[in-house]
Amino acid sequence: GVVVSELQAMAGVVPPRQNWAPGVPMRPFEVGCRLGDRVTAFFGGEGCEPEERRCWRNGTIADGPGRGDAFVTVLWDGRSSGQSFWRLHASYARSHRTGRRCLQPQAISPSSRCYDGSCTHFSDVVQDQIGGVLRMSDGSRKGCDEVPESACTVPEAVEFLQAACPLLCQRAAMGGKSNCFSPRRALPLFERYAKWKWYSQAMQDSVIHLLLLRPGGVALTPRSQGGPFYVEFGYSSHALSNTEYLDRAGWRGVRFDSEAHQPERGLFREMVTIANVVEVFQRHGVPPEPDLVSIDIDSCDIWVFMGLTRPGSPFRPKVMQIEYNRHFDFDDFACLRCQSGLPPWENGTGWPIAEFGPVQSLTYGASLKVVAQALALRGYSVVWVERCYDVFAVREDLLCPGEGLPRGLEHFRDFTARRGEARCGDGIEWFARNVGGDRVA
Repeated sequence: GVVVSELQAMAGVVPPRQNWAPGVPMRPFEVGCRLGDRVTAFFGGEGCEPEERRCWRNGTIADGPGRGDAFVTVLWDGRSSGQSFWRLHASYARSHRTGRRCLQPQAISPSSRCYDGSCTHFSDVVQDQIGGVLRMSDGSRKGCDEVPESACTVPEAVEFLQAACPLLCQRAAMGGKSNCFSPRRALPLFERYAKWKWYSQAMQDSVIHLLLLRPGGVALTPRSQGGPFYVEFGYSSHALSNTEYLDRAGWRGVRFDSEAHQPERGLFREMVTIANVVEVFQRHGVPPEPDLVSIDIDSCDIWVFMGLTRPGSPFRPKVMQIEYNRHFDFDDFACLRCQSGLPPWENGTGWPIAEFGPVQSLTYGASLKVVAQALALRGYSVVWVERCYDVFAVREDLLCPGEGLPRGLEHFRDFTARRGEARCGDGIEWFARNVGGDRVA
């Protein structure tokens, strides 16, 4: 069985290490604030100290259980400029619902560099790692991803594991499977809470959290089969990664880039094309059903996806994340012609879109509608679009019947930059200046 000692979410000193045994129920520390809870949290700023009331602001918890750490992400109220969200140690947020801190200051966060020391409270906020919350009998700490699902069947352990690792016990109760995923029920969560990031370029981290880490998300690969696995290509650095968030949460995975090469970090130099994508996946040990595949190569994105999922391919990712070209209008139906395996500027086949010359334009990839159609042809349904960046789609056999998006792709009609770059809000309107005369207002 699993031997766990408690980390109390109570005022007072951190308790000494203890062994758990049948008949002696104990609880790990638990973040007491849930997705959507209203909180007052430490906003900080120049000259601010946590003891000063003026340095606290109202906000909303925008993440929930699933990571198994001591952090929360808060969306601030009424922020017209500056940072609209912040990640902080949960002891720096107080719940309006309960009147208590989301986590007591004495709770040790495993997210600190002094992992086995006495780091507490605000010192954890500046650290860039997330990890486990359960202390084992040998003194080590383990995350929910490291605890066997069978632990949820031990009567003396089930109560605190349900509190600390809800996703673990949810899947254990269903034999390693989760309920089907409902895009209709997830839509208001994306609309309200998918507005923060830890590592990604835009708000992809929050989408990934709600889609894959939140209880009720897409059914993931159980640990008995190796655990969840990601693949990302077009990776440049952890600061702009679509999978760093999952990597820090304990997922296995592999990344590919045409230039960077860091095998010790699971990053390999590979020029991934339509012709070789299956062989690259096989050579790097990607499982047949990776839980997330993220494609952002600014050129032949959908063609590589089509090659990966072609008939006879051994790979069927559960969730696909594909960048689209926001400079096409919603109703445009256009993409690069990459059937030969490389973008036209590298294989000499010429530019496929007559109205956009290759020298005067920075056109790349595919329009939103083309990406959606390519996904549908391979049996995937769009469940969310990160405005101006990425399409997220889930394999149709993992979806709840009749629970698709009420308006389908129409929900994302204004998620392009055709009517003005201000729709995207990232200040890089120069990128589209030559993509047609009316691409930028």
